[in-house]
Amino acid sequence: MIKKLLLLVCFLTSVTSAFSQNFEKNNTSGKYSLSDQISLYPNPAADKVRVSNRSEGNLKATVYNILGDPVLSKVIQKNGEDIDISKLQSGVYIVSLTDEKNIITKRLVKN
Repeated sequence: MIKKLLLLVCFLTSVTSAFSQNFEKNNTSGKYSLSDQISLYPNPAADKVRVSNRSEGNLKATVYNILGDPVLSKVIQKNGEDIDISKLQSGVYIVSLTDEKNIITKRLVKN
């Protein structure tokens, strides 16, 4: 069981990296990429996770379970906000953060 869980975590980490690399805007204008302007902490988290947003606009945050089903969605204001994850079961989730031009993904562990 532990081997399967470790393999799943490794798979999700590689998928997250691939999504981030494929969907991030190229940094040709001298500006920071969206992933440089977004922080997700604490991670792992129990009740709340903070999305720090230093980008120029609002973000849409969608939390997906490991099956790819959306379980939470919230608009994150420019300064950042907390997402209440207290009702989620313990496990690994993928957080998709989008603005008008970019999509990035981050892995979230719920204790």
